[in-house]
Amino acid sequence: MVKATTLVTTRRPFRFRWRYVRIPVAVVLMALYFLPIYWMFKTSLQPEREISTSSINLWTTSLTLANYVQVLSDPLFATWFKNSVILATSTMVISVLVSTLAGYSLARLRFWAVKFLGRPFLLAYVVPSVMIVVPVFVTLAGFGWQNTYHALIITYTSFAVPFSTWLLRAYFLTLPTELEDAALVDGCSRLGALFRVILPLAAPGVATAGLFSFVLGWNEFLFAFVFVFTEDMKPLSIALQRILAQTIAASSADLGYYGFGAMFAMCVLVAAPILVVFLFLQGWLVRGLAAGAVKG
Repeated sequence: MVKATTLVTTRRPFRFRWRYVRIPVAVVLMALYFLPIYWMFKTSLQPEREISTSSINLWTTSLTLANYVQVLSDPLFATWFKNSVILATSTMVISVLVSTLAGYSLARLRFWAVKFLGRPFLLAYVVPSVMIVVPVFVTLAGFGWQNTYHALIITYTSFAVPFSTWLLRAYFLTLPTELEDAALVDGCSRLGALFRVILPLAAPGVATAGLFSFVLGWNEFLFAFVFVFTEDMKPLSIALQRILAQTIAASSADLGYYGFGAMFAMCVLVAAPILVVFLFLQGWLVRGLAAGAVKG
């Protein structure tokens, strides 16, 4: 007699896995983020007659560099580009130097005033710039500094230094103090230990602070719009606003106006230096970590 055996199958309870939802959501968000960038680059390579059509095209069959030629041949664009480079580079150099010394002092010096000096740095950064634009303008106008480079550089630096100081202070706190003690025993001064021992280890933080300061000086609009009056002093951020107003106001791409293709080409040229600086400083991150290795 054969006994019948019953097989009991156990089903695992269904578990909802968030990864099946996160991946599609991340793909959709990434597509929404890159779509304006792709559209800007595509439009900069299109002829004006294709841009003005009402149909939506994700690609074009006729590519042209005429928009870039029009922008680069404009003598005002070279002036605007030079102004932005001067403002952004000066802001980056000054803010990195000041914030490095300030962050190192707040991280290493031990006295009662450090606790009271640290918080106002962050408070100066969180204050909205629109609240102080009028007092700053009145102050700088009293010195006769309106429509000048140094007025904008001082203003940009005042916003870049607080954030950079807090960033570098946190980075310096992660570094062991024994390295500085060894450098001081070997005859280095405090500044010598900072620049010869600590800065190679803190290169990633310094590069991040420099990138933040450069982007702030390159993209800033409010203070440049208030302080600058003449065309020869305008940075690219103000020039883009003027080009956009002219393009929208013009019925067609007549002489003296940029078309939408040239305007998007100018947007690409404005965004390109940020990408180049980021790629350059990204290499500094790797080299800074390698240079900071300590042999046992």
